[in-house]
Amino acid sequence: MTPTSADGSEQFRLLGVPISDAIVQECVDYLIKLQKSAVDAFTTIPAPDTYAGIRKQEQDTIGQLPAGPRQDARRALVMLSFDAANLSWETGMEHLDALRHNMLKKPPPVWSCLTLARAAVEAFAFSHYHLDPTIGLPQRLARTSGTWVMEYRNQASSAARAENLTQAGYDARVQAATQQGELDPVLPAGARRHTDKGKKGYLVDGAFAPRDPKISSLISSFLPKWLPRDGTYSLLSGAAHARPWLLKQAQPHGHSGWEGEAAMLVTAVIVVAGGMSAALSAWCGYCGGDAEAIGPEIDVTAWAFIMRCAGIAHGTSS
Repeated sequence: MTPTSADGSEQFRLLGVPISDAIVQECVDYLIKLQKSAVDAFTTIPAPDTYAGIRKQEQDTIGQLPAGPRQDARRALVMLSFDAANLSWETGMEHLDALRHNMLKKPPPVWSCLTLARAAVEAFAFSHYHLDPTIGLPQRLARTSGTWVMEYRNQASSAARAENLTQAGYDARVQAATQQGELDPVLPAGARRHTDKGKKGYLVDGAFAPRDPKISSLISSFLPKWLPRDGTYSLLSGAAHARPWLLKQAQPHGHSGWEGEAAMLVTAVIVVAGGMSAALSAWCGYCGGDAEAIGPEIDVTAWAFIMRCAGIAHGTSS
């Protein structure tokens, strides 16, 4: 499964070899290790009903507002942000577990591992989006306002399409849902509709967030620096949408069936590791956990994992 360059010569690819049982086991073992790292990380985070770190600071800031609708609405949005991050995290971990089981298929999977990795990383990205410790309270409120209203819009859009409404009827339904979502708690929290560089969203105390953030942008901005940010999501999407270049890669010349390669499994695992590391850092940073003890450890073990897989692929592993 070695590709050729424009002049017809072969290009060396470190993990461009067929999937072996040893590679599969290495991937599965490392995913189990990642799951344990996540459990260890959450032991450093205070219980959900115990406020610490940035989470406590934001609650204290909201508590300084005069008692009334604005204080209540902002508190509700912050709680919604935490719940959304929690649901996204659990979704990512479930897909990580599904990825681990999928790797054990016989015959070996071709690109379903990349598709599962995509789902996991998207979930980790949204978890990070809501708990990002580098942003302030107004930005978090703006982000959560967009998430809240988009749920209303998406539900209305699905219902309108199912009823086969005219375009005018569809637009009216979605607009009504938007207004309904804004009634509580978005507008009472002080959020206002705003358009920035063509993106519709919400402005809270001068901080803007788009109503529907672009997932590829979220992923490219939150992944660790040791991962190639620009092409990572494109690779995962190529698997999910069966891009022609990936189809060709998975069907070697002279073969009638699909054939997976070690690179696909290792890439899926390493991208999930990076996404989980970034999300864990956000959780620890926001909730008062020990971020320094988790993220760097995963970063180091990820590279060691790649080297072990390379050794197995080329028969140099001890």
